Amino acid sequence: MADIWLLQFPNRCLRMLDIHLMPRERINIFQNTLQAAQRLGNKKSEGSNLGNMGNAYFDLGELQKAMDYYKQALEIALEIGDRKDESASLGNIGKTYSELGINQEAIKYIERALAIDREIGNPRDELADLNNLGTIYFNLGNLEKAVEQYNNALAISRKIGDKLTESFLLGNMGNIYNDLGDGYKAIEYHKSSLSIIQQFGDRKHKSLSLGNIGLAYQTLGDIPKAIEFFEKALTVNREIGDNSDEGGILNNIGIAYSTLNNTIKAIEFFEKASGIARKFGNRKEEGEFLGNLGRAYKILGEKEKAKRAWQEAIKVSRTIEASTDVATLGKLLTELDEDQSEEKQDFSHEGFVRTVFQAVRSKDPQVQQLFDIASKMKSDTNLSMEEQELAKVLWNFMAGIKKPDLSKLPEEFAKVVKEELEK
Repeated sequence: MADIWLLQFPNRCLRMLDIHLMPRERINIFQNTLQAAQRLGNKKSEGSNLGNMGNAYFDLGELQKAMDYYKQALEIALEIGDRKDESASLGNIGKTYSELGINQEAIKYIERALAIDREIGNPRDELADLNNLGTIYFNLGNLEKAVEQYNNALAISRKIGDKLTESFLLGNMGNIYNDLGDGYKAIEYHKSSLSIIQQFGDRKHKSLSLGNIGLAYQTLGDIPKAIEFFEKALTVNREIGDNSDEGGILNNIGIAYSTLNNTIKAIEFFEKASGIARKFGNRKEEGEFLGNLGRAYKILGEKEKAKRAWQEAIKVSRTIEASTDVATLGKLLTELDEDQSEEKQDFSHEGFVRTVFQAVRSKDPQVQQLFDIASKMKSDTNLSMEEQELAKVLWNFMAGIKKPDLSKLPEEFAKVVKEELEK
C-alpha cells in the first residue's frame, strides 16, 4: 500500500511540488516514487518519474543529468507504446539540446514530438511544441521563423481558449521585438501579456512580465525606467517567496547600473545574484552572474577580484559541462593576464572615473571603498605615473576638492574628468 500511495502522490500534487519545493527537494521525492514504481513493475509510472527527475535537474541547470533521465523515459514510452509520453520525452530532450546550444538536434526532436501530438490530436502539447520551436528559432536569430511558430501557437491557444498560454506567447513576441530593437512594440506586447496574467492572479509570471518590460525600457535607453520595472518584478517575486527567480532579476538590475557607469552598485547586485543562484543550486546562472561580476571588477581595475570571480565561474561551468561558457571565461582570463591594449586600458580608466563621479553625486555609501582604492593607486609603483596622477585627482575630488588640479594628467584622462566635473 505504501508503494501505491507513493506512486499516486506526485501525480496528484505535481503542480504544487513545482511551485513550493526547490529542485533538489523534488528530486528526493521523485527518487522514492521512482523506486516504488520499479518495485511494483509499473512501467508507465516509472517513465513519468524519470521525466520528473529530468525536469528537476533541468531546473538546476544540470543538463546532462536531465538528458539522461529524459532518454530513459523515452525508452520506456517506446517500450510500452505510450505515444503521449513518447511525445513528452522527445520534447524534453529537444528543449535540453536547445539549452546546450545544439539547436539543430533540438529542432529534430521537437518536430518529432509535434508530429505525434498532431497525429493523436493533442492540441495542448502541440501548442507547447510550437512555442519551444519558436524559442529555438529566436535563439538562432531566425526571427521570421520564430514569429511564424509563435503565431501558429497563438492561433491554437485562442482556439482552445487557453488564455494563460496566450499571455506567455504574447510575452515571447515582445521578446522578439525587443531583440529587433523595437522597444515600443515590445512594451505593447508585454503589457498585453501582463493584462491577461493579472486576470489569473499568476504572480510568478507577473514578475516575469514586469521584468520583460524592464528589458524593453533598457533597449530604449531609459535605464531608470528599466530599473523601476526590475524592482517591481523583484517586489512581486519576494511577496510570493519564489526566491529561485530572484537571482535573474538582481542580475538584470546589476547590468542596468553597469550601463549607468555605477559599477560599485552593479557589483553589489551581481554578488547578491550569484549568491542566490549558489543557494538554489542553479549552476548555470551562478556561472553567468559570476562572469558579470568579474567584468565589473575589471572595469574598476580590480584585476585580482576579477580573476577570482572568473576562476570561480569556470569551476562552476565545468560542473555542468558548459564548454562554451568555459571557453569564453578562459579567454577573458587570458586577456586579463596579458598586457592590455591601449584601448582597453583607456576604457578601464574611463569606467573608473565615471564610477567615482556617479558614486559621489548619488551619495552612494560605497564611496569609501572607491576612496580606499584611489588611495592605494596613487602610490602604487606598479602603475604608470599617469595612472597614479589620475588616482590622486580622484582621491582629491572624493576628499572634497571640487576643482582638482588636472594639469599633470594626460589629455585623454583630463578630458573624461572635465566631462564629469561639468555635469
